[in-house]
Amino acid sequence: METLLAIDVGGTHQRFAAINSKGKILEKVTYPSHRNISSDEFFQTLKERITDSLKKNLCEGVALALPIVIDKQTGKVQDAPHLPFLNGVHVDQGLSFLSIPWVLENDANCALLGEVWLGQGKEEPSFCCLTLGTGIGSGLFLNRELWKGVRGMASEMGHLKIDFSGKTPCCCGNHGCLEAFVSATALQKKTGYKAQELYQMASRGNPIALSAFEHMGECLGRGIGSVANLLNIDLFILAGRLSQAFQFFYPSCHRIAQESAMKGPRQHLRIVQSKLGDDAGLLGAAFLMKQKLRL
Repeated sequence: METLLAIDVGGTHQRFAAINSKGKILEKVTYPSHRNISSDEFFQTLKERITDSLKKNLCEGVALALPIVIDKQTGKVQDAPHLPFLNGVHVDQGLSFLSIPWVLENDANCALLGEVWLGQGKEEPSFCCLTLGTGIGSGLFLNRELWKGVRGMASEMGHLKIDFSGKTPCCCGNHGCLEAFVSATALQKKTGYKAQELYQMASRGNPIALSAFEHMGECLGRGIGSVANLLNIDLFILAGRLSQAFQFFYPSCHRIAQESAMKGPRQHLRIVQSKLGDDAGLLGAAFLMKQKLRL
């Protein structure tokens, strides 16, 4: 059975996984991500890690999920708030060392494709997938197709503006974005605790953690309700590492989404936790490569 190398690069970690054509993860290795490096250093490190992975596993292709937005008309990275050294870079040139077939896609779009292949979106004609982690990523699946927009920049739901006080900066350079309230980074700024620590604290009933997740859910629900009104999407799938805290932020998220959505969208609105969790992006990247190779 054919094996694919999937790579999910986030703002905090890089994860490499050998995945077979049925979607089974055969091996997974996690490395740290670094923000204060050059693009040359980034690609050199990536090359070394890919070379090491391919020595261990005979793979038909390499699939990369990166938290970047590429202008498909210029081929340059238009936006990479969590990997700022890639702004303005031609990523295909940086990956020219690859001698086997490869594909590259936005990490949130990969998470969505993972849900299409093996997750909550298998039977759904249209839905939105949000990846909750260091930041917020989102992907749109409309009428059984990934919607990327005119220039490949669609579905930046994390940068919907939900607050106009100007007091909450976002890593994109704006203020009041959804991501500035709903992300691991936002939780740490608000409480001083890392998201994983807050999750463990909430599991023990800690009021600080429970309050933080309740507020996070309220903000997320406001964004979901707005998108439901705009696109009349019934299903929102929440993936990414932070989605493990679903039980703590879902009640307030659902309540505010219902309050924010109009009567029509509200009646059928569903907000569900991904069954794939933090592996959605890896699996979606592999699925994209599988399609390219027609496996």
